[in-house]
Amino acid sequence: MANELIFDVGAHQGEDTAFYLSRGYSVVAVEANPALVLQLRARFRSELASGQLILIDKAIGSAPGTVTFYVNPQKSDWGTIDEGFERRNRHLGKPANPIQIESITFSQLLNNFPTAYYIKIDIEGSDIYCLRDLRVSQKIPKYISIESAVTSPSGSWKEEISTLSSLGYTNFKFVNQTKLTELDETTLTHHGIAIKYRHEEHASGPFGEEAPGVWLNEVQARRSGFRLASDYRLFSKTSGTPLALLKLTRLFRKHDKSWYDLHARLGG
Repeated sequence: MANELIFDVGAHQGEDTAFYLSRGYSVVAVEANPALVLQLRARFRSELASGQLILIDKAIGSAPGTVTFYVNPQKSDWGTIDEGFERRNRHLGKPANPIQIESITFSQLLNNFPTAYYIKIDIEGSDIYCLRDLRVSQKIPKYISIESAVTSPSGSWKEEISTLSSLGYTNFKFVNQTKLTELDETTLTHHGIAIKYRHEEHASGPFGEEAPGVWLNEVQARRSGFRLASDYRLFSKTSGTPLALLKLTRLFRKHDKSWYDLHARLGG
C-alpha cells in the first residue's frame, strides 16, 4: 500500500480525490469544512465503504486542539484558518463566517498511515505547517505539491523551497493553475494503463512527472519564485498599485489572476 497511497490535503469537493481514485490509488482526503465533508461522504460513498478512500474531517494546524476556521460563503475553496488570508478575502469583498473545529498536526495525521507516494496540499495559507511537520514525521513522499505562497499574503515561498530542500527534494516546478484546462484530454498513465482525463474546476491537476513544465533545481526555482512573487506584489488586486496602471498592465499580463502550485521531487 505504501507506494499506492496519496494524501489529498484540502479535498474541497473531491476534484483531486476523484482523479486519484480513477487511477487506482488509495486516498486519504482531509477536509475541514463540515458542509464539504457531507458532500464528500455522499459523492464517494462506495469508495469510503470499500476502504479505498479514508476521509479526515479536521483542520491541519500548528498544534492539536480547536481552531477558528473561516468558512467563505461566496468561495467555498477559500476556507482557511489563516487570518492573513481572511483579511485579504475580506478586502476583496468576500468575508467569511468563523466556526470552531478540531485540528491536528500534519505529523499526527501521517503517523497513522504508511509513507505516501504523493502528497497534495492546498489549505489556503496553512500549507507551510505541513512542510514543517514533515521534518517531525520523516514520512517523506517521492512527490509533493503545495499551493505556493508566491501569490499569497503570507509571503513564505522562500521558506517553502528551503524546507523542501532540507527534506531532500532537489527538483521543483511552479505550475500555473489557471492553465490546467489546457491539459484536458491529455493522456496519462498509471501501471501502464493509458487514460484521458478532464480535470474539474479547482483541481490541482497532474502530479509528479506528468505535471506540466520542466524540473528546476533549487537556484532556478528561487529565481522563478522571486519573479512570480514580484509580479504578485506589483500587479495583484491587493497590491496598492494605482487602478489605472493595473488596468493597463492587465491588457498584457495575467499574473494577477493566476495562482501557482509548487511541485517537488525527492532526490536520489
